[in-house]
Amino acid sequence: MQFADPSKELSNSEIKLSIGKLDAWIERHSWRGYDPFDGLSSSWARPLALNSPLLRAILQQVNLKSPVNLRSFLGIRPDVNYKAMAYFAMGYLSLFQMTLDQTYLHKATHCLEWLTEYANCNYSGYCWSNPHDYQSRLFFLPKGVPTVVGSAHAARAFLDAYETLGNQAYLEIAHSTCDFILRDLPRHTEADAICISYIPIANISVHNANMLAAAILMRAYKYTAETELLNTARMAVRYTVGHQRPDGAWYYGEAPNLRWADNFHTGYVLDSLRTYLESGSDDVSAATALKQGIDYFTAHFFGTDGSPYLYADRSYPVDIQGAAQCIETLALQSSSDPKLLALAHKVAGWTIQNMQAPDGHFYFRRYRWGVNKVAHVHWGQATMLHALACLLEASRTRE
Repeated sequence: MQFADPSKELSNSEIKLSIGKLDAWIERHSWRGYDPFDGLSSSWARPLALNSPLLRAILQQVNLKSPVNLRSFLGIRPDVNYKAMAYFAMGYLSLFQMTLDQTYLHKATHCLEWLTEYANCNYSGYCWSNPHDYQSRLFFLPKGVPTVVGSAHAARAFLDAYETLGNQAYLEIAHSTCDFILRDLPRHTEADAICISYIPIANISVHNANMLAAAILMRAYKYTAETELLNTARMAVRYTVGHQRPDGAWYYGEAPNLRWADNFHTGYVLDSLRTYLESGSDDVSAATALKQGIDYFTAHFFGTDGSPYLYADRSYPVDIQGAAQCIETLALQSSSDPKLLALAHKVAGWTIQNMQAPDGHFYFRRYRWGVNKVAHVHWGQATMLHALACLLEASRTRE
């Protein structure tokens, strides 16, 4: 599992080549692909799980972790995914900004139009839902119930579109998502801090969901100056900063069964902290937490060859979502620490060499025993398109 030449830095032309291959794959597959958690969309196995959380979890995990893709057998078809469309939109907007290529703009607006058409209109503001049931260790999420994580990613795309294109309608959609966050999501309260729930139907406290919500509120505040957005974001950030571990890491959540740290959820927290600070906050404790978090992130989630670790200090499995988020986080954070850009290039080089298929798509996971080559549309294709675009943007002055 070694990058051929760790001392050789990935060039911008190599990044562009990888993006081109991936973009061609996306076009050929009409924005469609599988999802790691689509097991409960099986046309015949889903009814067998009845209303049992255990049976639902087993079906979902067997479908996710099987070394052989069982989806055709289970009757699961590739589909359009709202998280994928959000990441595609962000990636294409970034590529358009760099190149002024109208093809990228057309693709970005297509994704934004799809997100607008398929938004969930049953809540206080724009939000988005999975097209299938989902069973986690914390809750059961029926098809059609939105999450703050996916909705925040979609709102990010609309804010990027507003900042790139100046279309007021995009800002209004993102601002509407703030209404969903403020009005429909329960909150866990600790003194003068809150944790915004992952979902509207239960009070589920996890750090990445809380911080993604705070980042959207803060970005919207930058344009609306609404004090409720600012105050809610401050209280949410106070919760997560207050629960940072002494070593700089965050657990996924504070409940006893959520005590782990992984690379992509940590990346969400770090990037959300940066957004919070760059959107107008002068919170010294948040800035300190960000620095300590980046130090932990870079020390524990990467091999010497650039391989991204899904879990701290564990080489396997290498997960493509984790790889993409590591590249994105390092690229975004490199504006304040240039050495992170070199690490981002190293991680991208390893990922392209070891995880990109000849047809352009990125594999799901690499294990010690082999590779799961399933093409997940959000979990890999969309996140890698955006991550490589972020890296290219951060590297523009280098060549």
